Amino acid sequence: MLTGDLGIGKTHLTEKLAQLATEQGFEIHFGYSPEERGAPPYWPWVQIIRSYIAKRDADTVRSMMGAGATDIATVVAQVRELLPDLEAPPELDDPDAQRFRLFDAITAFLKRAAEHTPLVLILDDLQWSDESPLRLLEFISRELTGARILIIGAYRNVDVSRSHPLFRTLGDLTRQRLFSRITLSGL
Repeated sequence: MLTGDLGIGKTHLTEKLAQLATEQGFEIHFGYSPEERGAPPYWPWVQIIRSYIAKRDADTVRSMMGAGATDIATVVAQVRELLPDLEAPPELDDPDAQRFRLFDAITAFLKRAAEHTPLVLILDDLQWSDESPLRLLEFISRELTGARILIIGAYRNVDVSRSHPLFRTLGDLTRQRLFSRITLSGL
């Protein structure tokens, strides 16, 4: 996690990291949390998945997503456009079970994708994120041991109060020892 005040250089640093990672053979995907309300659930992750599938044909996407494609298509419409023959996932009465199935499908997809080319996933402006993408970040982080994936998050530390969903996520990641925090400050 990169943190610091407005304009300190978090986004610029992630862009430079992305450039270096690309030169080393990593594939880079960005997701941003918008300041405006009304974004669909999991929006930064939707952007990352869209970016990944935009560079692939239908057969590759089907292979990478496996059976989880039907679940992923519920939040990423472009998956259904690329794979129009997908059936709807079976309905579950329990919303927690349905969310778990989605999280597991996205995690399995990312792990399979990283087997071919290591991935750097950059989540910017997490201070504007709502709970849904942060819960997915927590889930994915716990499941990626051994995967060739680096997740970089950036947020303004002054915008994260104790009541903010990111505060809870940072606490969870700290307890799990799953991340490092780098605080940027002025020169």
